[in-house]
Amino acid sequence: MYSTNNNSLTKFFGISEDDTNSGWDTLGKDSYHIQDDDTGIILLWQERTLYDYPLATIYDLYSKIGSEVLMILCTSLTAARGSGERKWINTQWNTSNFNANICLKVSREISEQVWNLQERISVAIADTLLLYHPDIHINYPFHYTINGGKVAWHLIQKIRLDSEYDFLRIGIGTNTAPIPPRLPNNDQLAQDLFRSSYSLDIPSVQWIDLAKKYKENIKTSLQGDSRHHDFLEYLNLKEWDPIEVYEDNGTIQFGSMIVRWVFWSLDTDGSIVIGKIPLERREYHIKKY
Repeated sequence: MYSTNNNSLTKFFGISEDDTNSGWDTLGKDSYHIQDDDTGIILLWQERTLYDYPLATIYDLYSKIGSEVLMILCTSLTAARGSGERKWINTQWNTSNFNANICLKVSREISEQVWNLQERISVAIADTLLLYHPDIHINYPFHYTINGGKVAWHLIQKIRLDSEYDFLRIGIGTNTAPIPPRLPNNDQLAQDLFRSSYSLDIPSVQWIDLAKKYKENIKTSLQGDSRHHDFLEYLNLKEWDPIEVYEDNGTIQFGSMIVRWVFWSLDTDGSIVIGKIPLERREYHIKKY
């Protein structure tokens, strides 16, 4: 399946076969490998989800390629997912949306501070989306919206390498089809937190370029000072916004309501501050009312 359609694979991503190393046995499948400066790029055909491949397997591939960054892109996903039971409709009407894994090593000094790490990644993703549209917001905690419609998501996995470094896999999905994918019908969270979905309408021949922009912003954001202030600038919640705070139970339904009050701010550890009183740090959903 994979080796007989490689000409179509290069056409899908808008590259020349002369720029690739074909016939790689990557993740048990024929694929294309591109070496681009500090980045190894693997191109695959349709997958169920890239998270079917264990993180240790991805790290072995990263080590084999020997680049600072590994990016894996595929033409489409048939069972794309977020955390827990949450789904993402990657393909409909025979058109797929951008999906990629961006993998690299990061200092444990940064990766051990989970909220700090998430903020750095989130701001990098928002900075990239801002190149394509001026109205980018981060809906708490890490949903990306344009005009209230969800346009992108990310999911982070990490493993410890040694006393100095962790290895990160950052999965990024972005709606790029000409028509935005529908929100899952049975997903109460998606239906209530977002008015709709939104698409940037970026053709697949530009996906490698989009992935490179994500990569560069992520590398920059993982260095230097905290991105907490930038995160607050992108956040869709502002001082005195009336909100409802719900438990995140890891499903596609809201957990129990914790409080209905006004938003004040976020602490640097991600704790929600309402009425100037910080809530205990844990997983929440926040809905404006």
